[in-house]
Amino acid sequence: MPIDSTRLKGVSYEKINGYISRVNCGSHRCACSSGSFETYDTKEEPTVVQTKPSEQPENSVEADVSGIEFKPMTIETSAYSISVPDDWKVEKTNEKTLSFKQKDVRIGGVDVLSYYPSEPISQLIPNHAEDTGLTKLEGFEMETYSTKLTLTSPAASEKETQEEQYHYYFVDPKNGKAYDMYFNTAHFHDEKIALQIAKTFKLK
Repeated sequence: MPIDSTRLKGVSYEKINGYISRVNCGSHRCACSSGSFETYDTKEEPTVVQTKPSEQPENSVEADVSGIEFKPMTIETSAYSISVPDDWKVEKTNEKTLSFKQKDVRIGGVDVLSYYPSEPISQLIPNHAEDTGLTKLEGFEMETYSTKLTLTSPAASEKETQEEQYHYYFVDPKNGKAYDMYFNTAHFHDEKIALQIAKTFKLK
């Protein structure tokens, strides 16, 4: 599947079979469908570093995810693998992006962002978003950050919208990519399960 990537005014886009997916956009994180899905019926504990919004990590504390377990279903893509609870459905929207569904409601997914090692880590925060402070997660196989975002529609939008999301960023500076796992808190708000899912992310 041909993918044409470009950057417009500092925002990353992907063009997939004629559809524009705003990979680093302001109003939301969305994995644009190419029209064909691979659907899966899907029936570990880190430490963290808290920061001020959009700044580099400074301190580290241990994250408590004890007592939380789920029966995993492992999803393989060309770039990474990840495990989610076995009662979820996972749609593979292209080779590297995923959509998570619970009871047929979309609750999150994984997108691929451009990453520039020479720029601050705050480049991962989209436009029109407020973050609670990037948190660096320790004990992962790769550089990993998390935050909670409040996403609002651009000023020019006809309808004002607001959405809260959890985001986990897996950074691959060698290949200039960051993998963004996100959850819409209106439909999924279990941070401990989200953290355990993040722990299963493995780059190939």
